Amino acid sequence: MAQHRQCVAHQWRCRTFKTRAGHGESAGRNYGRVSNAQRFADDRQHDFARWCVHQAWERAGLVRSSWFRDRLAEMDAGYRAHPHFIASTHARNRIDADPQIRLMVVGGDTDDMGGDEAIATRRVRQGVPVAYRGRDTDRDILNPQRQPPMLFHGHPGRITSPAMQHILVDWVGLEDEPASFAVGYCPHTIDGGWAGPVVPALAEISEDEYLLRKQRIDKGERPIP
Repeated sequence: MAQHRQCVAHQWRCRTFKTRAGHGESAGRNYGRVSNAQRFADDRQHDFARWCVHQAWERAGLVRSSWFRDRLAEMDAGYRAHPHFIASTHARNRIDADPQIRLMVVGGDTDDMGGDEAIATRRVRQGVPVAYRGRDTDRDILNPQRQPPMLFHGHPGRITSPAMQHILVDWVGLEDEPASFAVGYCPHTIDGGWAGPVVPALAEISEDEYLLRKQRIDKGERPIP
């Protein structure tokens, strides 16, 4: 089965966490969407970064692992990053091997998706129009009144961040939802931790196809009839 994992890092309003003494300002803080964290003072940038890590790891289920919980505690205490995060393949191997961490499969068997072919990794760049190859989902849409109400199979969007470990896409009509600004996608990894040849969850589409699908969504229709 051509299954693939969705790389999740959520940075929106969720439950907050308590930090160590010396970072009391962030205790109980609840950040919303932040457009330019570089404008924060240094101490608040660090506080915001810790908040993001907590939200991402909790959302992705990494805190089920005692090893990852220990890394969070070290981060909150101000220690330097664990060497396995400097050589990140070691941390990735832990995610794959730890039975306490549930891996999220998006779209199931992508060979059965039909239609759009997965985008080649070498084609991933900012501004490229893409379509979602997974099944319909409203998992990462916070506003219940949002139109469209979900991320559809075949949904059009544009890549906003081509970082290979966490590709972000602005999905049409969902630009202000976590589905666009927080949920990322990534290719399979191959031996040595290198990016594989395709990003299974995304398909490259033409500008004409992007416009056609956008028009359908704007009219309240599915992007693919």
